Amino acid sequence: MSFKSQLSFLETVYPPFTNREVKNLTDARNKHIAARLKTSNLYMIGARPLTKFEDVIANEAENIISVKITVGGAVKDFGKIFIDQIPSLPDRFTVAWDDFDIQVGNRLPDSNLINCHKSFTPDSIYWDKSRGAEYLEGFNNAPEVSNYDLLYIGIANNQDSYERLLAKGHQARMRILSEEPQRYPGAHLSDEIVLFLFETSPVHMHILKPEDEWEDLTTEIRIPPIIADAEKAFISLLKPNYNTKLYPNYPKGSDGLYNSGLNVYGYAINENIRFKTLFGEFKGYRSDSKFDNLQDYIFIEGDKVEVHISD
Repeated sequence: MSFKSQLSFLETVYPPFTNREVKNLTDARNKHIAARLKTSNLYMIGARPLTKFEDVIANEAENIISVKITVGGAVKDFGKIFIDQIPSLPDRFTVAWDDFDIQVGNRLPDSNLINCHKSFTPDSIYWDKSRGAEYLEGFNNAPEVSNYDLLYIGIANNQDSYERLLAKGHQARMRILSEEPQRYPGAHLSDEIVLFLFETSPVHMHILKPEDEWEDLTTEIRIPPIIADAEKAFISLLKPNYNTKLYPNYPKGSDGLYNSGLNVYGYAINENIRFKTLFGEFKGYRSDSKFDNLQDYIFIEGDKVEVHISD
């Protein structure tokens, strides 16, 4: 009998963003962003002490922005943005910034507003760099900056994460915004709550024995059961504070992968983010090849569930 396994990687469809950014991302003028967010069906909510830009210096002669990133008032990282290396940049552009956002674009006529071509937040910088952005230099301390308390995990049944989490009044998000303590004195909680919208990318591995039939290669597993199973796997092990249903009987269940015919299956986060949980720290790692053994993994074999912690 063939041996069938599957490893599903969770990848964000858009850079992580704070709750403060939701209003802008759901604005009718940003339909192109909404379209990306709607490709997600699995989401997480985390929190981190106030994180922002400091000491932003724009060298107009060389088209370089130098900036520091602080977390909870302490400088955690720094780097440079080479503006003229940003793809498809307009011939004439300007730069504007505040504590949370650096915008590059062209200024609208008779206005102080910018038609933004590229926006940078502390989280989007690490997201871009992990995808090979050549216009970024430095910013090498993702483990210190992209490090969050995990508060909630959810899925969007019969809809998408955008509709479930952002477009409507999501009960857990509202509860978090009303109950979570500030992590840095004077911070607005909306700037400390961070949202992650994921999609799943499954990789199948089959081992055939000489006596096996060719049909043994095929195991068709649709995405919805993978998403449902992934949600339960992460919740049951990591136990986020605001999830009331913790699935103590996982991996058993009718809507996941328990009866899928897979001998082994599992999950990893293919992003340079870390979640602090009741279980301990769960580490992701961004990799094009995925199989670097630098992520933490959840593995399921029969009724046995294990977490493999990377070095």
